[in-house]
Order: sequence, then structure tokens, then C-alpha cells
Amino acid sequence: ILPSSIVVFTSRRSSMQENELNEIKSAIDQTHSTTTPQTQRKQLYDYLDQQLRDDAKCKQMGFYFIALQEDRYRLFGYHCIRKIAKKWGSMCKPDKDELKQLSMALFEFKYFDKHDAAQYNNALLKQKISELIVMLMCAAWPGEWPDLLTQLLAIAGQNPISLEMLFIVLKDLYFQCGDSGPMTEKRKKRIKDELMKQGAQILQIFEATLMRCYQQIFMQHNTSNQVPMNILRRCLESMPRYLNQFPLKGILESQILIGLAKILQSVAQTSSNSNVPSCYDDY
Repeated sequence: ILPSSIVVFTSRRSSMQENELNEIKSAIDQTHSTTTPQTQRKQLYDYLDQQLRDDAKCKQMGFYFIALQEDRYRLFGYHCIRKIAKKWGSMCKPDKDELKQLSMALFEFKYFDKHDAAQYNNALLKQKISELIVMLMCAAWPGEWPDLLTQLLAIAGQNPISLEMLFIVLKDLYFQCGDSGPMTEKRKKRIKDELMKQGAQILQIFEATLMRCYQQIFMQHNTSNQVPMNILRRCLESMPRYLNQFPLKGILESQILIGLAKILQSVAQTSSNSNVPSCYDDY
């Protein structure tokens, strides 16, 4: 059952009918079936690719499929939104506002069943959503979307899946601003400058994450708890890039080094456990 806001939007803004959406769902199901012959699978992929070529359809399909619970549907919804996002520069403001709503719904996992959060571990979908957010940040932040990072930080503070994706975003965004990144040097500098301005908030979420993961994993001797382990791994992967850039004073005034030291000590004591993230070697 879709949220009423999505039903209203799709019925108001697109001519797609329910039977069309069901046909697309059926095609997605068949591409994920192990019994589908290879030749038929290729035809199904061609059919789905054809649907993505219609911008008006992409908008409705994006809203529709990200609201469904199954990951295979939400992943297709991601592809719809990514198709729209690639045209950010030529979009009108109303379309950009709709794209903002779509992308934040994905990052927030707005229609995700919170009851199953502890079991959720679809690395591919989380990676793809993070890539979409980075694409939008490179195109629109901070100029056309000045509060984007603020929104991401706020959402990440309420949802463990979004928190994990935030660290993927921070890591990949930093890479985009590096020497091999595709943006102009002017764009890279502007994004880096904005990251420095919001350094205190970024340090705060690093600090809170380290302390919380230390409590949840090592103090409770629970290295099999996949959710905090994933979050800790992503945090440790993204943090070095920012610690090397932020002022030393802010780092020393935080609890980051204390939290990191506690985790490193605990990891050393449990290094035989394969569940411990190997990225601590960077430190």
C-alpha cells in the first residue's frame, strides 16, 4: 500500500496506468528469477531500459518504486531517479524541487520498514543511493541546494541505514574533490570550503558514531551485530580524509581521538574475530 501523498502525486502528474506499472514490476521480478532463460532476461533488460528513456515516466516510476518494500523494486526506482538527476543543469526549478524530494526519500529510507532495520544489509542499494547523493552534491551544493548537507546530517542522526550511507557519501564526495575528480578546480574548491565551514557538525557525527559503536560492539562484546559494525566500518573509511583537513584544535577538543583509541585497543584484543573491520589498519 502506497502512502497517500505518492498516490496523489502519481495520479496527478503522469498518464501511466496501474497495469503499466504492474507490467514493469513483473519484468523486474523475472530479471531476478533464477529460472528466467538468458535470452528472455536480455529482452526484459531491453524493455526496462526503454521505460527509462521517457523522462515523464521516470518521474512517476521513481516515486512509485522507491515506495515499495522489496529491494529489487527500490533499486529500479533508484535508476529512475538517477536518470532524472543527470539532467540537473537543464531542469526547471519545480522539477529540481521534485528531484530533491525523491532523493531525500531514498536517503531517508522513508518507506522502509523500521521493524526490519536490524536485518537490513543490502550493500548494493546503499552504495547506489549514496552515489546519487554525491552526484547531486557535485551538481547543486551549496549553490542551488545550500542546506543539503544539513539535511543529510539530520536524517543520519535518526536512521542507522542513513548514517551508514552518510559516511559513504562523505568518503566519495572527498574523492570527487581530489586530483582525479571530474569537476573543475573552482567547483572542487567551493565544495571543500563548504565542508570546512560545516566541519564542526561533521566532527560531531564522527565523534558520536565512534562512541556509540564502541558501546554497542565492544562494551557489549557483540561483534556479530551487523548494523553497528557496518556503520563503524564506513565511519573509519571516511574519517581519515577529513581529519587530515580539519583544524587540529577542533579535533583535539572533541572526543574523537579518545573514541578511536578505545576502538583500536578493543580491535587489537579481538583481532582474531573475522567480523572486526579491517579498515582500522589505516590508523
